[in-house]
Amino acid sequence: MIGIIDLQRRRYADAAARLEEAVDRGAAEAALLLHLGQVRYGAGDFEGALEALTDAHEIGRGLRGYHLLRARVEHQSGRAERAYATLAAGLAAFPGDAAMLRDQSEVLASLGLYSTAIERALACRAAAPREVHAWLVLADLLRRAGRRCKAYETLEEARLRFPSDHRTTEHLALCYAEGGRHRSAAHLFEELALSEPGYAFEAADQYRVSGAHRDALRMNRSLTGRPGERLRQRTAILLESGRGDAAASIVSLVEERVLLDDELRVRARITCHLGAQMCRRSGRSASLETGGIVG
Repeated sequence: MIGIIDLQRRRYADAAARLEEAVDRGAAEAALLLHLGQVRYGAGDFEGALEALTDAHEIGRGLRGYHLLRARVEHQSGRAERAYATLAAGLAAFPGDAAMLRDQSEVLASLGLYSTAIERALACRAAAPREVHAWLVLADLLRRAGRRCKAYETLEEARLRFPSDHRTTEHLALCYAEGGRHRSAAHLFEELALSEPGYAFEAADQYRVSGAHRDALRMNRSLTGRPGERLRQRTAILLESGRGDAAASIVSLVEERVLLDDELRVRARITCHLGAQMCRRSGRSASLETGGIVG
């Protein structure tokens, strides 16, 4: 019992030790072996997990969780074909199980079999249409298979179906960004930043890449508690917008205010040097433009 409590608290090393002691004493019930397989899997001991699961096979094969756990161990230990076979056996015992269909789609994708993987993911979504993860997995497979427009459509519909789940918005923003739709991605990241301010960094970066430097600076100004990252991003925005003099001045001022650690100071000097070069090439004089980056 103590070993199972350790497992629930994710103290995998303690749980493994206690469960192994119980097995050594002869208490090799299938449930105990399944728990041992789970804690070894959690600790990254895939070979040990497979050993425990193999010992529990006769009784475990009638349990849904056994097939899921064994397939995940096999997949993560580089045995994708065996993982697929384990899930196929599980689906024979538990037809239409959404979690098995989802895991099977990911195994197929790892083998490069995207068409079949997408079929399984579609079946998973049909079996569990109210589970947001089923939609996210399908969209990810479509994206990886190069069917980006279908991925957009899937995520856009998921966003409408699950308006309170920020993962749909985040995945759609990332998909837009990867597809070169940087302005659309920036708008979504800005929306996310209203509830989670950390997304302001991604919003600023996507505005920067899209060439919307004014919006990029606006979002950069809203960043709090990340002076080093804020500096690097603001400097990049100013440099890309042709304002190397302002970028160089910001870096110099921040160095004087000792807001950077040693590593960032070195990077700042490099950026300052690049900014100065741009100033000389453009014939512009350096003008101080901190934009609220310090103080």
